[in-house]
Amino acid sequence: MTGMDNKGCTLPGIKRYCALFVVHSLGRVRQRNRAFFVGRSESALLTCGGFPKRQLQLSLERQVTMAALQQRSNTWRKLRLGDVTASRFGDVLARPAAGGVFKIEGRRGEYYVAADDGEILTGCFTAKADANKRRAELVAEWQKTHWSESAESYLNEKLAELIHCVPGDVWRSDATDWGTAQEPNAFEAAVPAIQTLFRQELSLPVDEYAYIAHPTEPHIGCSPDGIVGDEGLLELKCPYNGAKWIRAKRYGLTIPKENIPQVQGQLWCARKKWCAFGYFDPRVAASGLDPLLMIRVERDNEYIDNALAPRITAFRDYLYTEYDKLVERGPF
Repeated sequence: MTGMDNKGCTLPGIKRYCALFVVHSLGRVRQRNRAFFVGRSESALLTCGGFPKRQLQLSLERQVTMAALQQRSNTWRKLRLGDVTASRFGDVLARPAAGGVFKIEGRRGEYYVAADDGEILTGCFTAKADANKRRAELVAEWQKTHWSESAESYLNEKLAELIHCVPGDVWRSDATDWGTAQEPNAFEAAVPAIQTLFRQELSLPVDEYAYIAHPTEPHIGCSPDGIVGDEGLLELKCPYNGAKWIRAKRYGLTIPKENIPQVQGQLWCARKKWCAFGYFDPRVAASGLDPLLMIRVERDNEYIDNALAPRITAFRDYLYTEYDKLVERGPF
């Protein structure tokens, strides 16, 4: 590794515009409102900017460098502690169920939209279709200010992180273990594919970043699988369910609906224009098939500006508000 200057990273394969770090000559590494003081056998003080009453003491047993920072390492988890991250944007954006919140009442020619307590919310509709349309409008407005069960569950996970000062994303399953084990192979396979499909001259590693914090929105970030050139990201999926790969091979790979918030969220956080999105399944190689399927996904500014960013920032604010309530409330 080469040295560092006071303008940023000068390491081979790591871009100077890296959103995560600005590295200073004295070995001080800052991340927005957080500061790591780096040195051999030193303790690093992590101060979370959204939590003025709280300082989290993290012990680093060796010097932290960009090369040492790897996804799923303890340091990586500590960097993400308290952040709303792109891999869970889908949980945040999930629409809350509004089954019994609004209902249609009345009889033919005299329909009303009522709340779950029976309160009449609208005037009379002669056609039930018009009442249903108005109910749908009310549901859409209600969903803007309420959160789904998956979002609330994620909120509780993040609150537990902040209260316990311990990263929470340590759960495991067969699917996650499979995906983690296959990531190095998928990454290696992606390098020549990117060179062929997108005409990018790459070598291992592909400017890999462990964690990228949003440059202007505190406590929001992402962990893409790599940075492609100056404008692209790399995101690879290794589906445990082999039928997903087969379906993509048969009908053509498209980005699954559940992955759109993550990929577009990464492009938002990293300020990139496109993402190389791929499926990798080494099990199909025994049948003579190429394990890697890959497409280019363009940045969708309309989706980011109107759907994703407002909701994610609102959830971030909700998280901090609930945290403040908890630490101010005391034992009773």
